[in-house]
Amino acid sequence: MENYKLDRLELRYQEEGANLVMAWLGMSTLPNPTEELMPYFTKRMAEWGGKRLTLDFRGLEYMNSSTVSLIVQLLKKLDEAVAGTTVIYDRTLKWQALSFQALESIESLFKNVKITGK
Repeated sequence: MENYKLDRLELRYQEEGANLVMAWLGMSTLPNPTEELMPYFTKRMAEWGGKRLTLDFRGLEYMNSSTVSLIVQLLKKLDEAVAGTTVIYDRTLKWQALSFQALESIESLFKNVKITGK
């Protein structure tokens, strides 16, 4: 799987058998990242179908509130499209802890999504 770069955000992939890790690196500062990234993710989901997907945000330096909205929409789609999704964030970074704890509060709405801070 090829890595993807958009503005100051990079998505780096690593396949580990039936598991796929997508590391989010850099900064997500676009005013409407959903417009740019959701078509990309929708296209990729066919390739991810039978895999377990890990979204690793620990290398992300910053994301705006529009990115949080994108992540919620992405998790909704992934909940049905892949074998399971794990979201990992860095709980020692205050901004990540605040953003992802909000997502943890809606984790129960998903069947196949686990959100955890490390």
